[in-house]
Amino acid sequence: MDLVAQARLINSCRRQGRAEDEELIGRLMRGDESALSALMKKYSTQLLALSMRILHRRPDAEEVTQDVFCALWRSPERFNSARAPLSRWLTVLAKSRSIDRLRSLRASAPRENELSAVILSNAIAVPDFSLDWGLTIEELLLRLPTEQYRVVRDAYFEGYALAEIASLQGVPLGTIKGRARFAIKRLRSGLS
Repeated sequence: MDLVAQARLINSCRRQGRAEDEELIGRLMRGDESALSALMKKYSTQLLALSMRILHRRPDAEEVTQDVFCALWRSPERFNSARAPLSRWLTVLAKSRSIDRLRSLRASAPRENELSAVILSNAIAVPDFSLDWGLTIEELLLRLPTEQYRVVRDAYFEGYALAEIASLQGVPLGTIKGRARFAIKRLRSGLS
């Protein structure tokens, strides 16, 4: 088989795979759990391997992989087949969440020792979050401009990394970072 024939065969397989993925995403949007199962069977090994290369710990990599599929289940409409194939979208999601997890693990490691000492000395203060406090935060969130609110919602409530949000919204990462910074600044000033 010559190179041109091989290239045609590869492209044909890719188109078939994309069509299958789009059909599964359509079923997923209708709440079909078997579609999620099929996508997990198809992509979980690849995503787990990617997460393992970054995190080097299987439990953390499994958690990230599960988190990616949970995000897909909760919001399958976030995937846009016109922008990239599903495999690439899932890979970007897994990579950014693995990096976020790694940063979180590294950042919490020194704090764990400090927290243990504080807990043992019983000097820890538990903040009192009353219903009024929650309503104040909700009201402040609703006052944010739409773009800033979406970034805060996606980052803090949906668990997406800023790079993922930029990719999903088709906006430069710097713009997303700016929106997040301004939103946090507004929230802080509203709380003070």
